[in-house]
Amino acid sequence: MVGSGFFNALVIPADIEQECYLQGIPKDHLTASLEQMQKLVNGYIELVRVDWGRLSNPDLPPGVHVARQALLYVNEESRFYPEMPHNPRASLLYPWQGGIYGDAFLCGPADPEGYDTDVPREAVEFYLNQTTPWRGASR
Repeated sequence: MVGSGFFNALVIPADIEQECYLQGIPKDHLTASLEQMQKLVNGYIELVRVDWGRLSNPDLPPGVHVARQALLYVNEESRFYPEMPHNPRASLLYPWQGGIYGDAFLCGPADPEGYDTDVPREAVEFYLNQTTPWRGASR
């Protein structure tokens, strides 16, 4: 884990051959943070509020939440580009509207000052300890 001037995000590559990994992102330098975030998703960022409790309850119907909120950052234009690969791992968190395309990263909800917080430990454990082979949908 990184120091207090950073938050830990879990990078979830669309390429299932690449492992998920933790990345420290500065939370007090807006320009540096934005540039780093855009680099992680290969373009402009879009924030998707997700319920990481779905990871341990994948059969929940849409609209039913476990109330374990997190923030998933994705490429905001990924649905418009057919060359963006489907991200089956990130789509576990957002299975609606065709899921997530392209690389994504997950962090915790914003703190009272509005800064993103560390990715929930349980979500990190789920992704880093996953042994099931991933099967991605193609367009």
